[in-house]
Amino acid sequence: MSFLKFHKNSDGLNIWAVVLAAIFLAAPIAMAQSDYSKSVRGSALGDGFAALANEPGGVFYNAAGIGFLKGYQATVSFSRISAFNMAGAENPYSGLLGGSYYREGWGTFGFNAYQMGSFYSNTLLNTTNNVTMTYARLLNPALAGGFNFKYVFESNYGKRQAMDFDLGVLYKASEAVGIGLAVENLFHNEMIPQYGNDNRFLDRIARLAVSYSTEDPEEPTSFVSAIGVKQQELQGARENYGLVSVGVEQWFRNDFPLSWALRGTYNMSKEYGENLRQFAVGLSLRFNNVMNFWRIDYCFQDYPFEGASTTTGNHLVSAVFGLGDAGAVPSLTRNKSAIPSEEQLSQEYAALEPANPLSQSRRIQHGEALRKDYAQSSSDNNEWNKMNLHGRVEDLSSSRLTRYMFILQPGFSGRISAWKVFIHDRRPKPTGLENMEKRAVKVLSGQGTVPGVIVWDGKNKDYFDCGGGRYYYSLVVWDADGRIWRSSWYDFPVR
Repeated sequence: MSFLKFHKNSDGLNIWAVVLAAIFLAAPIAMAQSDYSKSVRGSALGDGFAALANEPGGVFYNAAGIGFLKGYQATVSFSRISAFNMAGAENPYSGLLGGSYYREGWGTFGFNAYQMGSFYSNTLLNTTNNVTMTYARLLNPALAGGFNFKYVFESNYGKRQAMDFDLGVLYKASEAVGIGLAVENLFHNEMIPQYGNDNRFLDRIARLAVSYSTEDPEEPTSFVSAIGVKQQELQGARENYGLVSVGVEQWFRNDFPLSWALRGTYNMSKEYGENLRQFAVGLSLRFNNVMNFWRIDYCFQDYPFEGASTTTGNHLVSAVFGLGDAGAVPSLTRNKSAIPSEEQLSQEYAALEPANPLSQSRRIQHGEALRKDYAQSSSDNNEWNKMNLHGRVEDLSSSRLTRYMFILQPGFSGRISAWKVFIHDRRPKPTGLENMEKRAVKVLSGQGTVPGVIVWDGKNKDYFDCGGGRYYYSLVVWDADGRIWRSSWYDFPVR
């Protein structure tokens, strides 16, 4: 449960354009290179966050990260930046307003508006603004790609501007391991028009990040690390600097209405030839509901250059809201209200029509049975007997956990010795049990009576997340005499 991590602050690159312009204009000013609240959680996790990047501000680390999000998220953040070593009465700040929205079949869209400046009326710092639009989507269930289009402009002294692109991919090698590759400011464009003798370019940064997360949904731990190259150019001199970042995040009590986390980072690099060493620590409080969450993040970043005490640094705070499929879902074992009681199940089953699945009550949310009852196909009707099925599928998924709850009651009065639920991602064809199992993306099974609630985590046989679309399921049971009974196929949406 250690929570220190190494972090490289690359998203404050455009901030340096502001600082150096102020240096050129008047007094010697030095400002700590920093993410400056573009993502408070990311600031406390460092460049390794590029292997997660699962929130709107994460696009500044890896544009592909929001490709794994569903529903929508919104965030607002504010940073009180240290004025150490600055001239006059500077009172620097930064702020971000951002969000992401998922549309089935289209992908995930993101928008972020960021500003850094100073509250001091006679400031020597340029106000820098960054408007970023993002598009990301899943290329397959384990791989997402995305890009940012950004417009950076100054709004007081220099009034310079530039446009550029970021590219990113994020690969879920397994449930536990993520690999992110991202390039920021792909074209390394110059901010124009030139301001005095100060030629400024958007810093190009390439990151390779890896994350490892434990598979404990209630108290997961994530370790992240990154290496990369940062290219900076000042007064015609171009320099390349390496960066190294490591860190960790620990969540507690994720299955409760209120959960919390600790995280930390340490990063090593250079900034215009000066050694940069910086640590950051952070914490979060998250208020969980079945389909949404609120999260409050805080981060402290120390001043990364020599000459300051360890208590000198930046204070960052943000609020993140997720809705739809972007929230946190408490554990079904603790969220008792999410599981119908036996009495409720009995009442609901009694309300369903017991005969043809095509005429079942509209309360069955997974949709009608397929128009053709494949259980009656002459090619396989000797293998099993037809069985009616009453029930529905509830979607209790979130950005962190996928949960589809099958509430099923087979129309079979005999004693059941075993059961299986076959889940397919394509319209089923007439076939035998062996082929049904081969073609299934997942088979849920058990012994004895079919339980009132069966939960599917949305993963296939290889433990990767299944992609969105329409899926199909059928229940098969074995009675005490070894005979096989099978329901019709039913469809339900997966987001």
